[in-house]
This record gives sequence, C-alpha cells and structure tokens, in this order.
Amino acid sequence: MFPKSFKVLWILVAAAAVSVLLCNITPITTALAWLLEYRCPKLPTSGVNPTGIIALGGTFVPADLAANEAEATAPNNRVIPAILLARRYPHARLIFSGGPNSPNEKQPDEAHQYGNLAVALGINPLRILYEDRSRNTYENAIFTRNLLHPKPGEHWILVTSAIHMPRAIGSFREAKFDVVPDPVNYLTTTSADNSWHFQRVAGVTARELYNAAVHEWIGLIGYRLTGKADALFPGPCR
Repeated sequence: MFPKSFKVLWILVAAAAVSVLLCNITPITTALAWLLEYRCPKLPTSGVNPTGIIALGGTFVPADLAANEAEATAPNNRVIPAILLARRYPHARLIFSGGPNSPNEKQPDEAHQYGNLAVALGINPLRILYEDRSRNTYENAIFTRNLLHPKPGEHWILVTSAIHMPRAIGSFREAKFDVVPDPVNYLTTTSADNSWHFQRVAGVTARELYNAAVHEWIGLIGYRLTGKADALFPGPCR
C-alpha cells in the first residue's frame, strides 16, 4: 500500500494532467483567452490626440548579445504596432518600458532594444523615452508613472498584447496612472456567423494559447491578492 501522501500526490498529478488535456482538446482555453483579449476595445481610428504611447516589454528574447541584437517573439510581439502608432501620431512621445531579460548586467535591457528597432524604422530618437528598470507588469506601471509624471488632461496610450491588457490596466490603475488601452496581437477570435464560437488565430498553437491564458489568469489572481492591481478582472477599460 502506498502512503497517504503518495496517494494525494498521484491524485493531484492526475487532476493536473486531466485539466491540461481538457484545456487543449476543448474550447475551454480559447474561451478563457477570449475573455481576456476582448475585455478592452481597440483604440478608435479617429478622435485621438495622444500625449504619448507606452509600449510594454516582455516580447524580446536574446538572439546575439555580443552584437546587441534581439528578435521579437511571436505571437506576443508588441513593438511593431507601437511603432506604427507612433508614425500615425508624429507629435506623440514614444515610451518603451522594460528592463533586462536576466540578472546579467551586460545584457541590454528590453526598452533600448525596442528603441533601436524604432530608430531603424524611422522614428526620431528625440521622441523616445526609456524606462529600463522594470521586470514585471507592476513595475512597468510604477516606473513609467515616475518617469512621465502624467498630468490631468494628458492622454497616454498603452500598447500591450490583448491577452495581457487586463492585468496591465489593473496595474496602471493601481499606480494611479490613467491610460488608454490599445490591445494588439490577438490570439483568439470568433467565427463570423457565431459570436460564441471561439477559435484560435491562425498560427497559434494550442500549447501557446494554453500557456498564455493560464499565465494571465494566475497573474490576475496573484496581482489582486498582492495589491498590484485594482481589481481581479479589470475593466471595462473604456
């Protein structure tokens, strides 16, 4: 006979395996991701006069540290949409928020990796500000607020992955920084003939979606419990 502790362990392992299996072969994960991604609507195409555009880190992985290069990871790339938005609003500041990917001090921080790409794509470097210390979403909000000292009447657009936007908005609200969300890089959609038929965007694997959805839901719970977000499920955003 196995000790009771082993039985409990096996039950937990089996339950975890079943939950992963169900989430990968049923629409559960897609629905959970969809709830996050469509919590905040897209930025209107007109009537917006932003003071600045804030792009959050979390999308770069080291490619060649010796050459100070990096590649954006799909499907969570946020930098290109932020740069395109900056081109649409040429008078807005462009702020990149993201610290080092690792404790290695020789590794370039994400913010400057973003900036290098923005400059290469034609953005005037004088428009760019860098928040290069943050290592998580809550620090993104706190350090960016301290960098910008936002004033009443200013309009700051926040760019991050759609699935990450609720947690980001919750952190910025907790930091007393009012931002306008512009979610990008959607992983889910609904069919044209049935708004309740959730489906993955082409090219997104079930594993990628599962990892992203679980990460964000756990993050929402953890942030709320530790006071890093103003609500368990922040929104509606506008």
